[in-house]
Amino acid sequence: MPRVRPVSHAGCTWTGLAPEQLPSETIRGSEKMGPVAYFSLCLLGCLIFNPLLEGVQGVACPRSWLPFHDSCYRYVPQEKTWMEAEADCQNHWHGAHLISIHSAEENNILADYMKWNLTKNSPVWIGLSDPMEDQSWRWTDESPVSFRAWEKGQPNNQNSNEHCVVLERPGKSVNQTHMHLQGEPWQPSDHTGPEIRSRLAPCSSLFPAPCWEGSQERPPCMTW
Repeated sequence: MPRVRPVSHAGCTWTGLAPEQLPSETIRGSEKMGPVAYFSLCLLGCLIFNPLLEGVQGVACPRSWLPFHDSCYRYVPQEKTWMEAEADCQNHWHGAHLISIHSAEENNILADYMKWNLTKNSPVWIGLSDPMEDQSWRWTDESPVSFRAWEKGQPNNQNSNEHCVVLERPGKSVNQTHMHLQGEPWQPSDHTGPEIRSRLAPCSSLFPAPCWEGSQERPPCMTW
């Protein structure tokens, strides 16, 4: 299992996984397939998650980051392979990861954030993958796989080459469109839409991705 190490940055201690610590199976799987846009919820798109210094109460997220409980999320609109997206989260966002999702509430918040911020109907990478290619799912931050919201018929591993997971962007609701026209800022309490669902994709596809950052209470991203 990859070991977590602290990285000091701007007065905070971030916890993340160094690129060389990622499972070799994941790297080999990425080389077999081509690039997908990633939502770094690091989506190109991507959300970014980084664990904050242990003991800090609450999260003071940087400007343009979405706060939720003990985490911060950021959308990065660049299209990369799954492996490239995860490495980008770690290297450019101070040890962040592609996003990991652990509850229906978090899934709903991300659905609204995607509707509010994404202009393309492109899927986005998240940090879930099948590095051993045997449906033994793992998050890149090594947190427990306690929640999954698959699309109907998923995971299907079409053509036996789908071992990384993306989120599909939901359609905008009337309330979200109204808020956008009025120029009102989106907040996590403004949830209005349906859950987003996950599906498999070749790890070599090119998608945007989201990254995340949070406290050490939840081990250390969504790229969307």
